[in-house]
Formats: sequence, C-alpha cells, structure tokens
Amino acid sequence: MDCILKERVAVDAAEPLGIPVFPVLHAAMQPSEAELRHARRMLEAAWAVDGAAVALDGSMTDRPIILRAQAVLGRSRSG
Repeated sequence: MDCILKERVAVDAAEPLGIPVFPVLHAAMQPSEAELRHARRMLEAAWAVDGAAVALDGSMTDRPIILRAQAVLGRSRSG
C-alpha cells in the first residue's frame, strides 16, 4: 500500500511538469534486483505447495504475500 501511495503522489506531483518526467518516475519505481529475486523465490515456494501457505526464510508466505510478490514482478520490466 505504501508503494502505491508513493507512486500516486509522484504521478500527481509530476503531472504539472509534463510527460517527459514519467520515464524517470517509471525507472525510479522499478523493484531492485534483490526484491525481484525474493519475489521469485516466494512464488517458487508457493507453487511447490500448490499455493498453500509455506515458510520461507523463517517467515510465513501466504496468499497476501504471494499477491504482493506477483505485483513486484508485475512492476518489473524484466519480470
């Protein structure tokens, strides 16, 4: 939710500046390589147990976490 709010504020602030700033904002909102690796690991762990909750690195990975991981990968240019 925090990321969505930050993205909305950034877009709202950029609108008066015009279209040229949007590629900069898009690049800034890209997940890091570490975030992408973690999201992929979470999804792989969930897929291994057919989407059921699973422990990964000592943390519970359940449906809301899986959806967040999918969103992280969705924001990525490379997926």
